[in-house]
Amino acid sequence: MIELRIVPLGPARFGTRNVASPAVASRDDVWIAPPPSTVLGALGDLLGVRAECPQRGGSPTQAAEDALTALADQLGIRGMWGPLVKIGDKVGIPAMDFAAFPDGSAKKFDKKTRIGLALTERKAARPGYLYRATYLHPRRVAYIYYVDGLTAIRPTAVRLGGEGRS
Repeated sequence: MIELRIVPLGPARFGTRNVASPAVASRDDVWIAPPPSTVLGALGDLLGVRAECPQRGGSPTQAAEDALTALADQLGIRGMWGPLVKIGDKVGIPAMDFAAFPDGSAKKFDKKTRIGLALTERKAARPGYLYRATYLHPRRVAYIYYVDGLTAIRPTAVRLGGEGRS
């Protein structure tokens, strides 16, 4: 089992909802840490194993779960635990936009929201395509995961989220 530490290089968006929707205005929620599925996808991308998530007529959630299970099998990963959030010398758990620590304290992360919309060919707002994307800016933080079945990885920069997308 290895301890995998992820240190963000800047603001991040680990969404709990998709922002790409044709809603007039959609709700946007983010979490302070990358979910295990995102970390698994990043590990696959880093190690040259691509996760294929076919869009079938069935459940997209089941298709994603099947793809992640197959990816974990190809990487030899038997289990993954986490995330924990380490800020300074304190280790806690993520809870939406803050980290909670065993001593009862908490650390809220800086939050910025970007508003966006789709434009028509004439550079006018396209009706029905307004969105907002929230980014959290964790400072001096590390996300910790414990991964069973994976050998040590040398420190490197890797993209989190959207692996395999052009």
